[in-house]
Amino acid sequence: MSSISIGMALRDALMTDERVASLATACFPVVADDATLPYITYYCGEMVEAATKDCRGYDRLRMFVECYSADYDSGVELAEAVREALRNPGRGMRGCFLADRKELRASGAFCQQMVFEIRSSLN
Repeated sequence: MSSISIGMALRDALMTDERVASLATACFPVVADDATLPYITYYCGEMVEAATKDCRGYDRLRMFVECYSADYDSGVELAEAVREALRNPGRGMRGCFLADRKELRASGAFCQQMVFEIRSSLN
């Protein structure tokens, strides 16, 4: 799997996690149209190729993961489950770390927005 398709690996890591799957109705790339709360969206905000001494390198990505919910408490619970599911994701991701987060209200829902920095093997 390459860095271009890392979103599919991220979605797989989230939706195969029992706790996340029990708390979210779905996980969508980029945007969700007509989704039922609670749900997750994700997208790549930045990708940078980094070289190493042996020139094989890796890509560094900033993936935005947003958890939407009808109430604040269930959104926080979902965000905690997402963070835990991405601690050791595998699937071509060599590291996945929470780099930033914020809370907002969007489209009539509470949103927990998290930014994960991911290192991905070059294929």
